Amino acid sequence: MGAGEFARLPSCVKPLNYQLQLTPLLENFTFNGKVNILSQVVQPTAQIMMNCADINIQKATFCPKSGVSMEPSNIQYNQENETLTLSFSEEIQTGMGTLSMDYTGILNDKMRGFYRSKYKKDGEEKYAATTHFEPTNARRCLPCWDEPALRATFEVTLVVPAHLRALSNECCVEDHVDENDSTKKVYKFAKTPIMSTYLLAVVVGEFDYVEAKSSYNVLTRVYTPVGKASHGKHALDIAVKAIDFYADYFKTPYPLRKLDLIAIDDFPIGAMENWGLVTYREPALLIEENSSSLFMRQYIAIVVCHELAHQWFGNLVTLDWWTHLWLKEGFASFMEYLATDHCHPSYQVWSQFVNDDLIRALDLDSLENSHPIEVPVGHPDEVKEIFDIISYNKGASIIRMLNYWMGDTNFRTGLRNYLQKYAYKSTVTEDLWSELEKVNNDPVEKVMSTWTRQMGFPVLDVKEVNSSNGNSVTLEISQKKYRANALQDDDSDALWMVPITISTSSGGGKHQKYLLDSRTTQVTVNQVTPDGWIKLNPDFTGFYRVNYSKELLDRLLQSVKQLSTIDRLNIVNDVFAMASAGVSSFVDYFRALEAFENEMDYPVWRDICSKLTQLKYMIWNDEKASMMFEKFTGNLTKIIFDKLGWEQEKNENHLTSLLRVLALSYCNDQKITEKCTTMFLNHLNGSELLPPDLREVIYRKYLSAVDVQAFRDILKLHENADSQEEENRIHSSLGSVKSEAAFNLVLDFVMSDKIRDHERPFLMRSLSSTHLYGREKCWEFVKTNWKFWNDKYAGSHLLGRLIQYTTENFATKEKSEDVKNFFEQNPAPGAERSLKQSIEKIDQKTLWWERNGAGIKKWLGEKFQ
Repeated sequence: MGAGEFARLPSCVKPLNYQLQLTPLLENFTFNGKVNILSQVVQPTAQIMMNCADINIQKATFCPKSGVSMEPSNIQYNQENETLTLSFSEEIQTGMGTLSMDYTGILNDKMRGFYRSKYKKDGEEKYAATTHFEPTNARRCLPCWDEPALRATFEVTLVVPAHLRALSNECCVEDHVDENDSTKKVYKFAKTPIMSTYLLAVVVGEFDYVEAKSSYNVLTRVYTPVGKASHGKHALDIAVKAIDFYADYFKTPYPLRKLDLIAIDDFPIGAMENWGLVTYREPALLIEENSSSLFMRQYIAIVVCHELAHQWFGNLVTLDWWTHLWLKEGFASFMEYLATDHCHPSYQVWSQFVNDDLIRALDLDSLENSHPIEVPVGHPDEVKEIFDIISYNKGASIIRMLNYWMGDTNFRTGLRNYLQKYAYKSTVTEDLWSELEKVNNDPVEKVMSTWTRQMGFPVLDVKEVNSSNGNSVTLEISQKKYRANALQDDDSDALWMVPITISTSSGGGKHQKYLLDSRTTQVTVNQVTPDGWIKLNPDFTGFYRVNYSKELLDRLLQSVKQLSTIDRLNIVNDVFAMASAGVSSFVDYFRALEAFENEMDYPVWRDICSKLTQLKYMIWNDEKASMMFEKFTGNLTKIIFDKLGWEQEKNENHLTSLLRVLALSYCNDQKITEKCTTMFLNHLNGSELLPPDLREVIYRKYLSAVDVQAFRDILKLHENADSQEEENRIHSSLGSVKSEAAFNLVLDFVMSDKIRDHERPFLMRSLSSTHLYGREKCWEFVKTNWKFWNDKYAGSHLLGRLIQYTTENFATKEKSEDVKNFFEQNPAPGAERSLKQSIEKIDQKTLWWERNGAGIKKWLGEKFQ
């Protein structure tokens, strides 16, 4: 196999059990490792190939169960494919044997493999050692068969400084002072269940914890920085409830003896589901009772429930290969809502699913540079790029559609059968479809494969072909691939099997169901009065868009107050989608918003504000229009804020509280800004602290109004911040500065050691998306400092995020060419798909402006003349 070719590992040798000992040396950021791998030789071979990266093998032997120990005659590393090949002078015969290796590695600062994480204790900078292996970084901690289907058991031993605590997947069964070095302590952990390498985890550091037992007697702990044990109580409450909920829902008990959740200071993603030792970024796990926002409490509940869903979907039953990543991530992204709704029904998370998952997936999947849910992947760089909105959010959305189509009882029965049949095994997507199909005899695989194996989704054109006669009407429904830029240019032969539901004004809440399995069909809809409305996709359960005839859309808009929150959201979102595709104009969208003047539901306004923000980047192309558009947006949201007021009412609805923050953030009224300035200064001097829910938006208002001095004041808050949640609030607000002097100060801050590596790309998002000047400046800053960014994030998903955040908001051909030309000269391996999507989004907004710019300027001019 050549260096440039990728292939999965040979199947002649398979691991059964790893006995692993790790000794982290935090004084010089290295580690020593020893591993004994009980292996089964399936066919005679003179070579053993496994995965290995950034590790130096000091010694290797293979000892057959009945035979003489053998040393390899040659050890060869393939850096590009991250493999290690041990060659022996004679063939190893079939049977059992133990492969033993001593090696050394680096506790790197890249947040992958076995790495170091910086924290502070009593003002002193210290380091912990921790792991993050998914998808393909276990090989940076130990030589192993680092493929998800090659499962084995693990027995871990950690030798660590005596004052530190050590954790791994299973319970500690023995700890004692190291007989060879009294400054160290040895921790031995119980054998794990059979599992994939990417689920192995160790953490070494200083922690406090809170604990509780679930109803099924699972010892659950949340580990926190020293002195912050109380910050873990909210997550602990969620975890204990969720672990019981899943055990009941799946009719399968949690398989391990304990469950640990731990906050890591430096962590590349929100959280990771390592079996029995779930790792989190601090803001995704910990809250401070008096200063954490409602949004963050909800976020933590959802993230905890997501990772615990994986203890069954992903850990107990594992994907066979990364092509089926969605099988665990899509399901966890769906199950997180079921569990969070069980734990905290007041959060009303299903009302937010459409915003957070469904619409985000529709928006990305409308691009030509999207990808199917099931996408062939090989090299590790390809794997990292599909941990995205398609695998997670689209996956969750089509599962929600399937759940609605099958019915919850049949769906749940099928899931239980699947988990029980494939426990401790690896599966492909078809295995799940098969178990679900057995329950209700519907063609589940035939239907769902049209959603997982092809990119994109349909738009349904709907018109009346027979007016209401009595109480029924005939609709013609046709499907074609939705394209965000131009529906009329459709040349796709893609066809979906679409579960369609239809509701009517006189249907009493009952839905009529059909399965569209052809290009065009006609359906008779009952219970329709002559002037009544007809709505497809009630509750927005289907992963498709609807293009209504003018008559049908007008009836819906006139009757919008009769519809549910999610149905109102669905309509306004589809109207925007049709304008995006050129079927209508954005002026038509603005006019449609008039039907929502008295709208007071958060999910609807969240979508409207999101779409107005997308249009803002396009309208930045014209300074005068941009000023009028900002006024238009501010006027819309001030109406809402004036109704809600500054003060949260006692026992206020959760979504009302979120709406207040959203409305305030889009208001640009001078009196509101002045009040925000006064409130901030009172907060700064300690006379009256800001409500946690309003802090970030008030920080933004103050920075926008006061600029350089505001940045210096905000910096004081950052220096005294006692949580990463507060630091993140500050980071998100910094893009609000307006002057060049203030912006340069912020950029210096971004590059300073006050910012963690995983935070920089997100800070750049704030800087590049708030003001026109920031968008231009950030892109130039990235280009000028490309070596820094590439050296820091090469091989990480964060490089793709950085490219996305600092380029996708442009809206001219010139900028599209600039971005293309730069990356032709400065390739970004592993971020190619993110780059292509960003360029397509630039081209999309450029086309929007060409089609709509003149009309928008005319409409705004008439409105504000």
